[in-house]
Amino acid sequence: MKAYDIPVSRSVLKMLRKDYGYRHHMRIDQLLLGRKLGNVRDWDRHLKKKEATHVTITVVCRYAGPRKLYAVSKLLENHFNLKMMLYVEAAVEFGSDAAEAIRSFMEKYDLSEEDLKMETAYKRWQRHQKREIEKELIPLW
Repeated sequence: MKAYDIPVSRSVLKMLRKDYGYRHHMRIDQLLLGRKLGNVRDWDRHLKKKEATHVTITVVCRYAGPRKLYAVSKLLENHFNLKMMLYVEAAVEFGSDAAEAIRSFMEKYDLSEEDLKMETAYKRWQRHQKREIEKELIPLW
């Protein structure tokens, strides 16, 4: 087995630690990818760049190419975003304000303003709401 480092944002790392613990190992042997995400330049650039907001996590498998590592990194980012949107959507359904729901989500996962800016999270929520409204307008038949 080999260990590979992939970059993820600090907010994703905090979510993984809170939900799955500190000593949980992620194995990606059985992960099957159906379509290409991005292109080869995107994979290399994403895996090699060092941003201040990103940290590296280690995944374990027999072999993983840049395509699979890029896909896992994006998958974790999308998982965090979906989890946040579902949390906020449920809170808004029960009468809470969206900004207050985002704050409580940030408190739940111990996210600081440096990890995830409030303005960015609120814009993500607005875009999510816009997509949901557009989905409702699509006729089913």
